[in-house]
Amino acid sequence: MSSTYFRVTDLSATSPVILHAPHGGQLIPTEHLPAYVISSAELEAEKMNAVGMGVLYTHGSHGQEIRDLARTDQTALMHHFKSYSAALTDLVNATLRQHGRALIIDMHSYPEHALAYELHADRPRPELCIGFEQFHAPADFVHTVTDAFAHLHALPNGPFAGAYVPLEHYGTDSRVNAVMLEIRRDLYMDEDTLALKPAPFRELQESLQKLVNTLAGEPQ
Repeated sequence: MSSTYFRVTDLSATSPVILHAPHGGQLIPTEHLPAYVISSAELEAEKMNAVGMGVLYTHGSHGQEIRDLARTDQTALMHHFKSYSAALTDLVNATLRQHGRALIIDMHSYPEHALAYELHADRPRPELCIGFEQFHAPADFVHTVTDAFAHLHALPNGPFAGAYVPLEHYGTDSRVNAVMLEIRRDLYMDEDTLALKPAPFRELQESLQKLVNTLAGEPQ
């Protein structure tokens, strides 16, 4: 299931790997500017509510107020969130039916210097942060991820932690593996001009392709 606001490319017939890029959209419903979607695994205990960046954002990355929830149609916003969550759940279920496993790579990036909203701004900022929860990330899975990006300095669960797993499977279905990749942006782009650095960007592409091929059992 896709919608006007997100796209699902279902490759479950041929691969157990799901590439998940929740912040890659370019279109936000005009009537809901700005609206953001975050992991459904955080619905029950969302620390980011404290800084206005929970399920429905009230503040932006620099601490600025962007929405007054008292004046917001929260039902309509949650409809978009639930549709997105349901689509990913359907894709995971289709992948499980086909392969008996689903391997989610949750793709993100973060700036070289901490933003105002970050709760742990004093932590190290490695080139690659690999987020996961042990139940959904066995040691060999995490090792495969780390090996694919061996050219980067990586840290587990720092400064960010965890990875997206649909609530239907969260903490109960070990067939669903997930890691979050937080790549520091200055590695592949100029953060001021947004210009890509071609060679480092290409190397990241190759590393991601290597990871997907390895997890899917395809030849390198």
